[in-house]
Amino acid sequence: MNIKKTLLIWGCVLTSTLSFSQTLHNIMFCDTNDPNIGESVCEDNDRELDEIDDIAGYIGYKVARYVYNGSNCTKSNLMKVVNTIQTQSNDIIVFYYSGHGTHAPGQDNDKFPQMLLNSRYEGDFVPVRLVAEQLDKKPHGLLLILTDCCNNIVNGVRPKSALSQLQSTTIAKSSEAANYKRLFVESKGKIMATGCKLGQTSIALTKGGLFSICFWDKLYAECSQGNNPSWQNILRETTKETMAQASRLPRPEEQEPYFVIDIHSTNGGETTPVPIPTPPTPSNNNNQITTNTPLTNVLATILSQQDVSQRLNMIPQILNSHFPTGGHIVTLGRDLETVVDYEEAATFFRRIASSKKIVRINVIKEETASDGLPYITITEMRTE
Repeated sequence: MNIKKTLLIWGCVLTSTLSFSQTLHNIMFCDTNDPNIGESVCEDNDRELDEIDDIAGYIGYKVARYVYNGSNCTKSNLMKVVNTIQTQSNDIIVFYYSGHGTHAPGQDNDKFPQMLLNSRYEGDFVPVRLVAEQLDKKPHGLLLILTDCCNNIVNGVRPKSALSQLQSTTIAKSSEAANYKRLFVESKGKIMATGCKLGQTSIALTKGGLFSICFWDKLYAECSQGNNPSWQNILRETTKETMAQASRLPRPEEQEPYFVIDIHSTNGGETTPVPIPTPPTPSNNNNQITTNTPLTNVLATILSQQDVSQRLNMIPQILNSHFPTGGHIVTLGRDLETVVDYEEAATFFRRIASSKKIVRINVIKEETASDGLPYITITEMRTE
């Protein structure tokens, strides 16, 4: 582990200069002492600190670190931080955990794991959901919860990290700074992402947890290469890359990250989040709408336009015609079961209009949600 970033225990909060007005609170718990995955978790520990420092630099926030690794990665320290941390309304809170995780039988309603926190005693385990709920009560702008819960270690596989390929120091480009600000400053709400779905194992590599490697790489790629960054894209690409890397192991594994995004953007003055409605139930046949509607043709027409500006110009009329009071778009994976994205109608159409990789959109169902608005289920076909 990097000597500069070893044990920082309770009461030792490092910040940058006082010229910044907002704070990025970095809460990190890493089980670096574990005999099986400790080496991998050490890598996660160091990279997370580096990434957070870079992000704070891009967005102009000071950093408050609450870092507990080794023997300090405990339930008591975690609950102390969660209960006593002091934040302000525009602050950013990032919670990161790397270590072992588990899940209680019969708790299928909660898709997120319990963190073992350097212990094998069940009474010391803490559900990720509990931490998220407690931190969500604190004043904040964006709350980002990341957990890379590993149950085994796999040697001999080293995915190429985009960060490790850089041959020079990081250069903070103005476009990158704007992208990071859009993601971390202009996004308000809560994001939760964990390394794998229920019943799966998060893979620990010698260079860190597979999920963590993919997440940080995709975050960097989104901010350095694109001009319309979104958390949906980042986590979708993280999921895709994690699954691909896991399938290429000498003994292929199945690892599919799971995430929930509940945020809104303040870019344009919107400050009130849109509540996620209750999806239609299969038995509610009165809400079923025939899929033989003009919407499929509308989507095909947008994608047929090569010019992005022309696509964007089409959106107001489409929203006025098909979603005059709003609507919800749910994107499913190839299995037609896994939800890979949830967006408001306006956000969805802006995203597909800006993307040149989407070649086809299939409308699976058109229904009405509990709030009376259209609830559209789709799949996407993309080029590499």
